[in-house]
Amino acid sequence: MILALDEIFGPDGWEHPAELAIEVAETRGRELAPAEQPAAVELSGNELAVECAFADKELVKLVPGYRWSAPQRRWYLPASPMALRILELRFGQHLVVEEGVRTFLE
Repeated sequence: MILALDEIFGPDGWEHPAELAIEVAETRGRELAPAEQPAAVELSGNELAVECAFADKELVKLVPGYRWSAPQRRWYLPASPMALRILELRFGQHLVVEEGVRTFLE
């Protein structure tokens, strides 16, 4: 959530309670490995469905509101421009976005 707020408002564009200062600093300072494998994003109802390698799951978990579906072996995220933006930032050129996703989010 911290990184999502930083993405939306910038690191100086939002405030947090003093008791979260250490957690915020640790989150901002954490090194995230780049994506190792391609990830695919498509629409599934009113959510984004993401398929990615197990090694890249932590990158998907940076999106607030994520959930894992074991039967479908997919991650489900809120269908929002912010969710797609975070995936684009973290997966870079490894992200394959199904045609129509960007149009739906606009």
